[in-house]
Amino acid sequence: MPAPIRLRVLLLLFVFWLVLGSHGADANCSAFDALPEFYVGNKASDAACAYDTIQAAITAATCAYGTNIFITDELGYTAQHLSIAGKKLNLIGRAPGLHCGYIGPGARPEQATSDPIIPRETISGAGGAYLPTVTITGASKITLINLEIRDGHGPNDGGGISYTGTGTLQLNNVLVENNIGGNGGGIAVTAQGGIVTVNLNSGTHIVSNIGQLSGGGIFMNGLSTSDKSYLMLNSGVQIDSNTAQQSGGGLRIEGMAGLYTQFNVQIAGNMAPNGYGGGIDFVAPAFAQFYPA
Repeated sequence: MPAPIRLRVLLLLFVFWLVLGSHGADANCSAFDALPEFYVGNKASDAACAYDTIQAAITAATCAYGTNIFITDELGYTAQHLSIAGKKLNLIGRAPGLHCGYIGPGARPEQATSDPIIPRETISGAGGAYLPTVTITGASKITLINLEIRDGHGPNDGGGISYTGTGTLQLNNVLVENNIGGNGGGIAVTAQGGIVTVNLNSGTHIVSNIGQLSGGGIFMNGLSTSDKSYLMLNSGVQIDSNTAQQSGGGLRIEGMAGLYTQFNVQIAGNMAPNGYGGGIDFVAPAFAQFYPA
């Protein structure tokens, strides 16, 4: 092979190697591989568990394409204040009795996106610091599957889940319950640096949260024409029995924020005892739009 052709071939191989190998520390992190899988459980008794805390698995997840983090019931998860900054992650509660480790291809029950029959794994902020149970910042793409987020007590916005940044948050079969925050007892989202889209899917319930100011269940805020937030309520979602002291017992949508909801979403039993909008409170130019299932 002539030297110029050999040089071109070597350069092409080098570029190909850079493309495949420069997306994080995970060996199988590329556009051509399945996402890396991390397992959280009792490392002392289950050798297949790489991590015994959820936060350790989150910190270790560096693949730019995303990481599946499977959370088993081998341990209890209390006093949790998870911090996620600028990552792509799927946090997945494993079905009861499933331990750490790969369980083979095909249908994997813990990855079901909208099956309310599958029990949820509990992540609780009880007994910990005065912080949200889950805090998300930066440009992130986060999916929570088969989880219960509870007992967070945010000092500011967001008791259960606080999201400030850009990207997406998706909840599939997730219960957000018994959290307290300033704005957004259950979930608080403020777009910062771009657009945030929140998708709540079947089996997701936002229940019995308290907003000490507004948005007992959910608070959505868009700060400007470039910093917008959108909430998508899909079939099978329930927002029940939340309380805000000032306004928006169930939902508070304000500024450059929008609510898109299907007709078969349940918003009931929410209260704003000292203000207005027991179910939903809108502050202009926020808007709502219905769309078919």
